[in-house]
Amino acid sequence: MSVTDDPICPICGLLFASDILADVRHHKKFHDVHVNGPKTKMPEGIHLILPHSPLRDRLVAQEAASLLSRELNFRLPYCATSF
Repeated sequence: MSVTDDPICPICGLLFASDILADVRHHKKFHDVHVNGPKTKMPEGIHLILPHSPLRDRLVAQEAASLLSRELNFRLPYCATSF
């Protein structure tokens, strides 16, 4: 399969080879994060993440900020430096 025959997901924009199982699995994970955001057990809503917040919360906030930064082409901080 040539590069031009490989599908590009119209939603997440990932180019992957649909005949390679590892690529299909990677696309499924990438697509889920792109569409639904990072997995978290935090309740829905707005959360203030500070430097002393639990590590799991800071990591989720960092991943969400990274996704949004890529989408907007603008660097966003993932936690407040002060309150």
